[in-house]
Amino acid sequence: MINISQSWLNRKLRLIMRVTFLLLLTTFMLSGVLIADKVNSQSVSKLDFTSIGEFSVSVGFQNSTLGEVLDLIEQQTLITFSYATALRVLPVSNLNYKNAELAKILEQIQNELQVDFIQVDGMIAVTPIKQTLKALPVVFASVDGTIAEQQTRNMIDGSNLRVRDIPQTNQVGTIRGRVVDARNDDALAGASVFIQSLNRGAVANVEGEFEIASVPVGNHTMTVSFIGYRRQEVEIRVTTSQTTEIEVRMQPASTSLQEVEVVSTGYQQIPRERATGSFAVVSSEIVENQVSTGILERLVGNVSGMVFSNHAGTRDAIQIRGRNTIFANSNPLIVVDGFPYDGDINNINPNDVLNVTVLKDAAAASIWGARASNGVIVIETKKSGFNQPLKISVSSNTTYGEKPDLYFNPRVSSAEYIEIEQWLFDGGYYNTAISSVARTPLTPAVEIMRKRRDGIISNEVAEQQLNELRGFDIRDDFTKYLYQNSVFQQVSMNVGGGGSNYTYYLSAGIDDNKSNLVRNDYQRISLNSRNTFSPINNLTLSANFIYTQTATSNNNPGHSGIFSRPGNQIYPYARLVDDNGNSLPIVKNYSYDWIISPQNDHLLDWQYRPIDELYLADDVTNVFDTRIQTSANYKFADWIEVDVSQQFQKSSSYQRNHKSVETFEMRDMINAYTRLNSDGSLTRPLPLGGSLLNTDRILTSNTFRSNLRVNKELYENDRINGIAGFEVRDVVSDFRSNILYGYNDDYGTSVAAIDFVTFHPRYPTGSGRITNTQGLSETTNRFVSYYSNVSYARDNKYVLSISARKDASNLFGVRTNQKGVPLWSAGLSWDISQEEFYSFDLIPYLKVRTTYGYNGNTYNDISAYLSTFFLTSALSGLRGALIQNPPYPDLRWERVKLTNYAVEFGSINNRISGSIEYYTKRGEDIIGAYLVAPSATIGTGSVQRNVAETKGSGFDVTLNTINVDRQVKWTSTFLFSTVSDKVTKYDVPSSAAALVGSNQPGNWTVGLFYPVVGKPVFTIFSYPWAGLNPLNGDPQGYINGEVSSDYTSIINNSTIDDLIYHGSASPTIFGSIRNSVSWKSLSISANITYKLGYFFRRQSINYSGATFWSNQHGDYSNRWRQPGDESKTNVPSRPQLPMVTNRDNFYLRSEIHVQKGDHIRLQDFRLTYDLTSQIRSITPINRLQVYAHANNLGLIWTANEYGIDPDSQIIPTPRSFSFGVKMDF
Repeated sequence: MINISQSWLNRKLRLIMRVTFLLLLTTFMLSGVLIADKVNSQSVSKLDFTSIGEFSVSVGFQNSTLGEVLDLIEQQTLITFSYATALRVLPVSNLNYKNAELAKILEQIQNELQVDFIQVDGMIAVTPIKQTLKALPVVFASVDGTIAEQQTRNMIDGSNLRVRDIPQTNQVGTIRGRVVDARNDDALAGASVFIQSLNRGAVANVEGEFEIASVPVGNHTMTVSFIGYRRQEVEIRVTTSQTTEIEVRMQPASTSLQEVEVVSTGYQQIPRERATGSFAVVSSEIVENQVSTGILERLVGNVSGMVFSNHAGTRDAIQIRGRNTIFANSNPLIVVDGFPYDGDINNINPNDVLNVTVLKDAAAASIWGARASNGVIVIETKKSGFNQPLKISVSSNTTYGEKPDLYFNPRVSSAEYIEIEQWLFDGGYYNTAISSVARTPLTPAVEIMRKRRDGIISNEVAEQQLNELRGFDIRDDFTKYLYQNSVFQQVSMNVGGGGSNYTYYLSAGIDDNKSNLVRNDYQRISLNSRNTFSPINNLTLSANFIYTQTATSNNNPGHSGIFSRPGNQIYPYARLVDDNGNSLPIVKNYSYDWIISPQNDHLLDWQYRPIDELYLADDVTNVFDTRIQTSANYKFADWIEVDVSQQFQKSSSYQRNHKSVETFEMRDMINAYTRLNSDGSLTRPLPLGGSLLNTDRILTSNTFRSNLRVNKELYENDRINGIAGFEVRDVVSDFRSNILYGYNDDYGTSVAAIDFVTFHPRYPTGSGRITNTQGLSETTNRFVSYYSNVSYARDNKYVLSISARKDASNLFGVRTNQKGVPLWSAGLSWDISQEEFYSFDLIPYLKVRTTYGYNGNTYNDISAYLSTFFLTSALSGLRGALIQNPPYPDLRWERVKLTNYAVEFGSINNRISGSIEYYTKRGEDIIGAYLVAPSATIGTGSVQRNVAETKGSGFDVTLNTINVDRQVKWTSTFLFSTVSDKVTKYDVPSSAAALVGSNQPGNWTVGLFYPVVGKPVFTIFSYPWAGLNPLNGDPQGYINGEVSSDYTSIINNSTIDDLIYHGSASPTIFGSIRNSVSWKSLSISANITYKLGYFFRRQSINYSGATFWSNQHGDYSNRWRQPGDESKTNVPSRPQLPMVTNRDNFYLRSEIHVQKGDHIRLQDFRLTYDLTSQIRSITPINRLQVYAHANNLGLIWTANEYGIDPDSQIIPTPRSFSFGVKMDF
């Protein structure tokens, strides 16, 4: 048999080798150009005072020196000044300013001292005019005669700054190093390195490199500074005639001259200080510190207000500030590189992601209009900038995951299960199945009991066989043969750089994941090309091509997918493999003794061997995702520009599920439809052979957008920034499936003439049609949008922002004026710390902001028009239609009104900084059930209309601390969020039975949740518990306040008021605590997450499902057995036969099974070691990091008494451990 996964991987590895060769060839071709520009790539220009207009400082000096003045400015602005030592003592007359623009102060210094300010990459150099140098005292000349003029000129030329006033000694060494950005290891050209005790230093070149020669032996403190980064003091020891290597990793500061922190809305890049809305930015450092195949996993515990649900299949995998809808789409909008992403987000290679911005309130997200009510996740991928040297980055990691712990959830033992079966057998429970003409399957233990009863085997033989079964535990075979340690391998490479009028970024990645389910694999290759070209001044063209291909093998359903018959999981004492490793059959669909009887010798082998099925399965889904983005931007002036852009995306999914004739499913179908004729011949309406199911899903989207952007300073202290544009969007989804029978995979042939219409006789009884999965569908969604966003800033203190957008869709409204929805927002911020009256030195930064507005939401399952589903009758061939939704001409978009209040603060040197936000939200025109006369809805009593309302509120707190900032650096981030939402209007009442049976995570996927006015959408209700009956151990509840065991009456007659409301089924308090510690080349980080304020329903024994092993909980061992046990257990006794199903329904939904979901988890831990300083001098590698990462390490604390993990109640999510390396060239 062909190993599909291995052959696929071999082909893709060859493709990656070709792509890598192409990248290296491209790199080689471009390197000559880039190296030629390398020396001149350092940006040197006379300082434009308007570029520092955002900085305000306070100085008060009389008869001071230039050095004292610049030192104070550096402390307030984090701008770095570089100048000759001789210039420090230049006298400066009176300087008295409070909250004045920095430009004014520098202009006074410039005019008074006759000096120039030159911008050299990330710092400002102070250069004297020639006559100023002549006026300097001779004492400031260097020992070796090198004067300050030469020193300054060297600095401006971009070479190392070396002031050679060296003490005359032979005991000297050399310090050589490199200064880089700690977030991405980019070189910080122009960084200043200074040894205060020697009054000497250097300036880093274009590669971030510096060298200070002839440094006296001993310990020295070296100060490293760069504009926009926190100044660092590094202790270093110099030895005789040796070169000391060091790498300095700079952490960004909160204020920057050349790189002001910005937030991205997908449409705009907004300076953080001008943003009025609620944004959460996940930096590239956080993204790169995580290890995962998908990008969303890297956000867990890193965004305030965002919570992930680990409940399998839940509809709300991600919630941002709670839930704002009932039936409509509840997931946030995903935006990648400025456009909504319509494919599978797991196709995005996380190694290409630069940062992630989460938009949480109306002002932040309103630019996205009718798709923004659930929040927006904006993903920006990496790109290169102009005049950047060639950079090659390679990363690789391998993640090892543990096998799942199948023994975590307590189950009845095999001995106890056989005990249950004996009790049921003795009570006649199996008599109907034993005599059934349908040959109902019986477990091996029941077959043994039948044979003993019928005298076929003796009691001794029966007990011997039963004792053998009691010694088996199917979980042993599951763990050994169905599961394995997962291994995820990831390799990524990117090449980037740029010249004066072009940029390029090329990347390739490959993922090869072996799941913890044997033969379930996932492979992905991703290619990314981003190019920018500026052919003339003010015109910029860009073209991006992103291609992803994935292959997913889904051959192993796991232990929960192995059934003895539909709906019945396998019995706990089954064996999958014998002592010699041979696959064993288990009971499946029919009595085992019957299928192996001689009367079925003319049929195909009818035995079911799960391990054989595992290796016969051939189910592969290939996905091809292509995105092409082009744009053009033209600047008419410095303050106005226009751009047009478009994106084409096509995501094609092709599932090929081949089942050979050797698979049980095909043998079972062929046997069931085979008829033995009187002459001994066979008639097979379903031909001998396999089947091939092809399922194709193709999504094609086209988006065109045009924008006008304005960014202009109106007056001396006023600035307006705005965008206005329109967007046209078209999304087409195609679905097609067909099935071939009699298929031969070797020749690609099948039998065409299959009769899908006739009811064929089935063996051993009944009749049925041959399964036909052929079908097709197509949906088209079109949107037209107009939008604008304008902000006005005054004195760097006050910012007013206004946004408006109108979306129109083909889904909404019959009349033209009903197709669209206008949405808007307004925001205001005030930087109080810029006011003259503000003098609180402990908190030098204090800002408040507030926003108000509306966001919208879509629901594609209903339309303003009559919705029908057409089909062709298999009997008559006539076409018909099923009504999916009656016409609703007044259908409107859902709207959510949001208000946000926030305070931002920062202490001295940002040792403590953060924000506190409070928000409210109110959902209007929410889609909900609406009661109407049955005749008006074609036989139903309710339809979906804009009739419901919701509201909610909450807090988001972010606190950042710099705990230690010396050789050992320790920082912490604390995230704390609360959310409270509830339904305020809903027309259709819910029954008590529905509330206790459906509002739990396992039922969310099929929509079985029932809103209750005044409560959250997802709630936990239960029946009051009155304990066990001391006489027989029956569970007891209440009817009209009286203790009762009339379960049918309790279930049918209880009202909502009779139930106990516990609370929300989703966390209402959540957050994380991340600590990062670094020392020299070693760094560690750990993230602890917590979820509080919610409930879940615990599992227990279900006697009426006694043939369902999945429902046989280990609580059976603690059941009531005799009077008095009711004081020490709440597990009911075994019931009398025949069993009453409602007895279990009441017990399982009573209050004793509701547990608190509160817990604290050690989410991840990372250890990183930087080897750059050790290998840089002997290799071409600019950076080398190795790391280890552990994820989902387990619960630290849980509130429930059983130690259950509320996020994975049945099988805890396995731990994983990653090891990786990152290299830059």
